[in-house]
Amino acid sequence: MSVGYDGATHRELFLLELDRLEELPAKLGLPTPHFACLLVLDGRTARGGEVHRCAARLLDQGAVYLSVWGPACGQVRSLLDDAILFAETEATEASIVLSEDHAGEPLEDALVHLLERSSPPSRYLESCRAALVVAVNAPGWALACREALCDPRGFVAGMACVHA
Repeated sequence: MSVGYDGATHRELFLLELDRLEELPAKLGLPTPHFACLLVLDGRTARGGEVHRCAARLLDQGAVYLSVWGPACGQVRSLLDDAILFAETEATEASIVLSEDHAGEPLEDALVHLLERSSPPSRYLESCRAALVVAVNAPGWALACREALCDPRGFVAGMACVHA
């Protein structure tokens, strides 16, 4: 599951490939109390209950930044936001879990965002030392994610050249 380390953000990088969203383990075993997470999936096939259960598991295990990429990712983000609101009983500006979607963006841009700009709320800045990509039923997308996470600085630099 561990595929790399990003010295620029001091985060260990993980990739979890699932056939179905409901296969997300109840215990991820990440070596840090908090983490940023990118869900890579086709939201057109995701059911609301599955997304809520997945979000609850991620939040329970320390997700403090949730983003989603893929078709219908805006709908999935709405479900993530519902789960976040349900889970956070005493949220403050310094602790509320952030979410976003990457509708209309290439996967590579969502990965750069995770690696470069996925800054958690201030309460979790020091304890958020991992980034997890969960790729659901998407072997091609998972391969692209693995390549980016194995060499994060090379990937970001390469993308900067593409966009220059």
